[in-house]
Amino acid sequence: MSKSNVLQRGVAAAIGGMLLCISLPNLPASLAVTAAGTTLTVGAGGTYKTVTEAVNAAAAINPQSENDRVTIAIAPGTYREQIIINTPYLSFTNSNPGSGDVLLTWYYGIGYKYYSADASGYYNAANAASKSGKNTAARWGTAVRINNKAKYFHAENIVFENSFNRYMTSEEIADGVEPTGETLTVNRTANLDVRAKANTERAAACCVEADYAEFYNCEFLSSQDTLYTATPAYFKECKIQGNTDYIFGSGDVVFDECELCFGGYSDKAVGGYITAAREQTLGYLFWNCTVTANPDLTVGAGYFGRPWRDTAHVLFYNTKLQYESIITGVGWHSMSGVDPSQATFREYNTTTINGGSVNTGSRTQGTVLSSCDATRETYFQGWIPYYYNYTAQPILINGTAISEISINDRENGYDWHIAQNLAVGSTVFGDRNFTYIAVPEALVGAEYVQTACDSKTFSGELATLTVSDNVTLYIAYDTRLGKAPAWLNDWENTGMTLSTSNDVTMALVAKSVAAGETVTLGDNITGSGVIGYTVFAQPQSIATTTTTTTTTTTTPIVVTLLGDVNCDGFVKVGDVILLNRLIAEDITVAVSETGMCNADYDQMGGITPDDATGILRLLAGN
Repeated sequence: MSKSNVLQRGVAAAIGGMLLCISLPNLPASLAVTAAGTTLTVGAGGTYKTVTEAVNAAAAINPQSENDRVTIAIAPGTYREQIIINTPYLSFTNSNPGSGDVLLTWYYGIGYKYYSADASGYYNAANAASKSGKNTAARWGTAVRINNKAKYFHAENIVFENSFNRYMTSEEIADGVEPTGETLTVNRTANLDVRAKANTERAAACCVEADYAEFYNCEFLSSQDTLYTATPAYFKECKIQGNTDYIFGSGDVVFDECELCFGGYSDKAVGGYITAAREQTLGYLFWNCTVTANPDLTVGAGYFGRPWRDTAHVLFYNTKLQYESIITGVGWHSMSGVDPSQATFREYNTTTINGGSVNTGSRTQGTVLSSCDATRETYFQGWIPYYYNYTAQPILINGTAISEISINDRENGYDWHIAQNLAVGSTVFGDRNFTYIAVPEALVGAEYVQTACDSKTFSGELATLTVSDNVTLYIAYDTRLGKAPAWLNDWENTGMTLSTSNDVTMALVAKSVAAGETVTLGDNITGSGVIGYTVFAQPQSIATTTTTTTTTTTTPIVVTLLGDVNCDGFVKVGDVILLNRLIAEDITVAVSETGMCNADYDQMGGITPDDATGILRLLAGN
């Protein structure tokens, strides 16, 4: 999953970025068409500036079946607007995940009133403009509400956020935020620490009230009451973060391989509750999910949940804890006079994230199962979600010598980048701040791939790359692995190394790759105690032919790989032997013009024994 970008960017429009450019009675004629797979674009280069404008356009199209589905493709960026969806068969997607997050964010919190809220408690552009009065936020101040008419809603690679408990914005202050006294009496100012426990309140990122909504690789960020559900829904490989009751409501909902993150507070460690379930038949199924702690704030031991009603049903199946004490020994808590033993709370096969055992001996009586035959299909009750058997397309990035990389690790693939002109000081990874502090001369100026260090945990074929030129391709791997991964067995050990700012030495292997050839990149063997590998491409010597009306001239283009005397794309001991034969004026030796250039290793304008010594030092890693 992509990482959340919570940059506080202003929107040049009315408060909340909601200055609408269209109204439903006067829609452009281009929208009066049959919506067979219609795509509407939002943001940079798109047709609409705000997501709400596109949602209104989709409502006018009025899709009524899967064949009519309308996709709203949103360019990466921050969209500060409260979004209300009433249209079925609507999809939200990130139009270019490799360029950043799509952040849908709003700032209403419960117990506060705003100029922009109308009598119903939701954003109203006219109210925002007039500032004639204030109304109290409704429905937990939700940033995105998927109303019951919006059946079969889909979202992929979208970040849903309520910023109320995360950071203050100038838009919220300009909107006249004022406490009602219902719960908090804290005045919200620019300097207020909204992440402190005493200053937090209910502020939903998303309310899902339509049947059969689905979310893939999405994030939901708040502190209290982050995600509300009311109906059957499916969340696959999503991240939900909060503290108090951060997944709450009703409905038979499956959370499939999701990250459940305790957000923490800035001032103290306070235990939270993942769930607050209410009226359910089968309830919440957390299938192969992971419970984590936000490293940026203070997190106390929390609970799997507490019952909003005694009709709550929650099952945690094959759950992995970041560390055992992230969940208290008792596991569950009471709520509003309802004891957890009165609800249907269950837990099966809980371990730590690295497979360690978890002591469940102190859990609430009757909540720990010794066997469990639950299935996701049972919870679906005949519905097969679109994303259930979904195989996402690989992530593609493009360069120059490396024309394309297709990345199979979708969780970390958006942190991969292709960069130019490798040098000391270049960044090693797309998800770390490590830099190279020593680079072999043979690689200086190369095109290189900033892989994601976290891709080191991926198992199997990590990516494939295609080159556009004849290149020498290099792989640098962490020497702490002890040996190169098996898929590098037919690559040549160069004897060269790189050094990184986190005190790691990386060994280099290489192979010659012809223009148009595709190379498969495997895994890193292990992710424990090491960093991931990186990739470099150095063009080999090429030539161009110039034709005139009378002559044809071939002009060599010298691409210097210092020390590569025989021009095979590698710097090896054989190059030193060949260089010494040149120095000894061995007349049987034939070296190309490019090889002669490469032989001048110290670039002093001639070939001397010092060049041979320099290459030997390179091979020795000095």
